[in-house]
Amino acid sequence: MLRRLLSVCVVIATSAGLLTTALVNPASASDPLTFVGMIGLPRLNSPEGVAVNAAGDVYVADPNVDGTTVSDQLVKFSADGTFLDVIAGPGPATGPVAVGKVYDPTAVTVASSGDVYVLERYSNSVNRVQRFDALGNYVTSWGAYGTGNGQFVHPKGIAVDSLGNVYVADTGNDRIQEFDASGNLITQWTTLNPTGVAVDSTDVIDVAGNNAVARFDSSGTPLSSWAVAGAVGAALDGTDNVWVTTSGNVIKEYDTLGATLLGTYGSGVLSAPGSISVAPGGKVYVADTGNGRIQRFSSAGVAEVEWGQYPGSGVPDLPTGIAVDASDNVYVTKKATDQIQKFDAAGNLLAEFGGTGNTNGKLNDPGALAIGPLGDLYVADTTNQRIQKLDSSGGYITQWGSSGTGNGQVSNPSGIAVNPSSGNVYVADTNNNRIQEFSATGTFLRTWGLLGTEDGNFKSPKGVAVDGSGNVWVADSVNNRIQKFSPTGTFLAKWGSSGSGDGGLSGPSDLAIDAEGTVWVVDKGHNRL
Repeated sequence: MLRRLLSVCVVIATSAGLLTTALVNPASASDPLTFVGMIGLPRLNSPEGVAVNAAGDVYVADPNVDGTTVSDQLVKFSADGTFLDVIAGPGPATGPVAVGKVYDPTAVTVASSGDVYVLERYSNSVNRVQRFDALGNYVTSWGAYGTGNGQFVHPKGIAVDSLGNVYVADTGNDRIQEFDASGNLITQWTTLNPTGVAVDSTDVIDVAGNNAVARFDSSGTPLSSWAVAGAVGAALDGTDNVWVTTSGNVIKEYDTLGATLLGTYGSGVLSAPGSISVAPGGKVYVADTGNGRIQRFSSAGVAEVEWGQYPGSGVPDLPTGIAVDASDNVYVTKKATDQIQKFDAAGNLLAEFGGTGNTNGKLNDPGALAIGPLGDLYVADTTNQRIQKLDSSGGYITQWGSSGTGNGQVSNPSGIAVNPSSGNVYVADTNNNRIQEFSATGTFLRTWGLLGTEDGNFKSPKGVAVDGSGNVWVADSVNNRIQKFSPTGTFLAKWGSSGSGDGGLSGPSDLAIDAEGTVWVVDKGHNRL
């Protein structure tokens, strides 16, 4: 069987003031990126956008590193990194906004005609597109700060199709706007937090943002989408494979169906893990959020089973919460559709329930899950500002909570745990920086914690767990530590600090305790347990 060999030039803008290029052969998902060279030193400041023309010349949108416009520039290099020209220098700091100059250039694209389009988003004063011809001469510009047609709020991405139409990721307005080459609006459509946009050879529009890649036709009709944690930028290669940069400093490659070609994490490797649960037999289940899958580990931490990695396989899109019942059934929050999925221990889908809404049994951005001693399911219904109690089939039982700071009220609750003896429910009331305890039916019992770094206080507590003695453990996320309390909230101990070494933490998001008393912590920022 003939293997397709394809070399792709990937150009990465970095905050260190240089451009890195790499060649990759994506015939195998495990093929590494091979470093070739870098360009830009010492001429670049803080490059954010990059584009390549048909001749291989590289254009760089290079804003000033300190956020002012004093050295903003649009720069051109040859394919081997030789400096060629400053297409546009910084605009004046005072007086009218100039054309042919740039103010915080953030993205750039090149049309088949050779014309260059640069996108600017300087504060609230300059939010526009400028067009230059292939020789670097100013042609036209359009856009201003605002929410109206043809206006932008801090746009971040730009691309051109085969007809010369221009697509702008209007980030702050949650939309894509399409213009002709002169800046006349053609159409627009809504998509949440778009940060990158690219157009393939068939004029399909790929949009990165909101932890996903979404595909649209040129009129804005949705075609498909798939989860990519931290998706920021998008680009297409010669075979229309989609290359995505993420906020986790990772480059991933996908085919047009969303299957991963490069950047797939192997078994046992995590990407932005969200939640963890230990089954009665000691197996450890992790919601591997960034990889769109569930992983199961032995009690020794050895990867055993995974499911949901590829589209069309019952993927729990952006799984964030996970819990395991006494029969080893696995419950997962499916954040993309506000549902809960139920699997057996082998990963076979048994049921789905929930769905977007605020009525009984419906969910809005569900977070953590917990199983009560009778098998009932407790859900942190985060954006609905409540806790819901369901039976094991998803049947609604009761709910409690409302938005606020009073006893029994919550603000974006994200963690939940149940005392297996008493049935009392502990909630990580994240934005109120406290833990609240309720009875199994939702009666408020007590609360503890305030915003702070002192013992017993919290900064965005995300996860909570109860050990065999009824002690309560909390993942104190922004403080990068774990705190331990008595069942009634008396501070007992703490450990952990910011760092990547043994015991170091970065934004711990959840924790679980097995029958032996071992504490498992999801060290989200370091992609590890």
